[in-house]
Amino acid sequence: MKSKTLLNKIILILITLLQSTYILLEIKKDIFIGMKNLEQVQIKERMAISKVQVYLNELMILLVISMVVWLIVNRKKDLFVKNLKNNILFIIFLCAITCIISYVLNLPIGNVLENIWILFIVNIFLIIYYIYKIF
Repeated sequence: MKSKTLLNKIILILITLLQSTYILLEIKKDIFIGMKNLEQVQIKERMAISKVQVYLNELMILLVISMVVWLIVNRKKDLFVKNLKNNILFIIFLCAITCIISYVLNLPIGNVLENIWILFIVNIFLIIYYIYKIF
């Protein structure tokens, strides 16, 4: 039972690390926005950062899908409810922190949230399913 919750926690930690990396890359990319005359090297660097962010986005979606599949496969009531509560709290926390960081650092919120947009949808689905499980 502990190994099943451990895998869920590992997935959540990986999602957090990917989101943190994505935000750091967005900060690095955002540094160039304030400059009026971008040189060719800086434009290429921004493009390279954007390409890495696309890969991070794809990995994030795979992890979110694996998180949902993991919940569905392990649907023993106690384990499922525990993992589900953890995932709902985690998703709310991660999205809130991302929004706060975006606001404080004046980052374009659309760019920063684009890789975790699916978490909002998954969060709504998980909350509905959790309410359904209770009643």
